[in-house]
Amino acid sequence: MSWLVAVCFPGLLMFGTVGLQRLETLLQGDRPTAAELVGRIEQLARAAREAAREAARDRTAPLPLKSAASVRMDPVSAVLADEPGLPTRLCARAQANP
Repeated sequence: MSWLVAVCFPGLLMFGTVGLQRLETLLQGDRPTAAELVGRIEQLARAAREAAREAARDRTAPLPLKSAASVRMDPVSAVLADEPGLPTRLCARAQANP
């Protein structure tokens, strides 16, 4: 049992030393000033307001009319042609087990 202590103790000491070193570097890192933090928060708030305005404009814009003929189907893969970037596929009906 004492051999286990003799083998594990140096490893635990090294592990603790590395952990404390990382903790010290985190604590002594460059901290932004209060003015910089306020500036960043204001910038993020402005960006969020702009994004909300854009989303509101998109939601309130009139939708384009689509006819039934605009939905085209590729007979090989059955992928909707109206959504080229999306992997939207039509569902096939399940056949009964004979």
